[in-house]
Amino acid sequence: MNRPHTVGKSTIAAIILLSMGVIASGAAVAAQKQLPETTKEGLKLVKQTKTRVVYMLPDTDLSQYTKVAILDVPVAFKKNWERDYNRDEISLERRVTDNDMDRIKKQLAADFKKVFTQEVEKAGHEISTVTGTDVLILRPAILNLDVASVDTGRDTGMSRSYVENLG
Repeated sequence: MNRPHTVGKSTIAAIILLSMGVIASGAAVAAQKQLPETTKEGLKLVKQTKTRVVYMLPDTDLSQYTKVAILDVPVAFKKNWERDYNRDEISLERRVTDNDMDRIKKQLAADFKKVFTQEVEKAGHEISTVTGTDVLILRPAILNLDVASVDTGRDTGMSRSYVENLG
């Protein structure tokens, strides 16, 4: 999981871009030239930002916002991730179940929201738990999650794990 970037007071737009944008997987970032310049909703691709992939409405004015509300973080695994992960697992104890995926989603969403909130506060923005005309609502998301190794907690024997790369 990438740590959220620290955002300065003068760049609240970078935070907004996360809520309006798409956080893509490493594969999409590598193929960034293949991303559409405009979405069907009229959002434009913003280049040279601190975030992975960002779309934003042109000429967006963020000056009216004095507070930020952060919604829960949806987490979505890469398509067919469970099937692909389990295909190479011989041990039944190490195979991933739907319950494991739900646990991973909940924990990752909670951890990401906590760190994201801390970074927004550290940048000098006030966090709000209620909406209002001066409250910008952000909904960051984790998409195309590809976990390289899962501790299911069911492995009873001694084991060693070797990885070719860190994911």
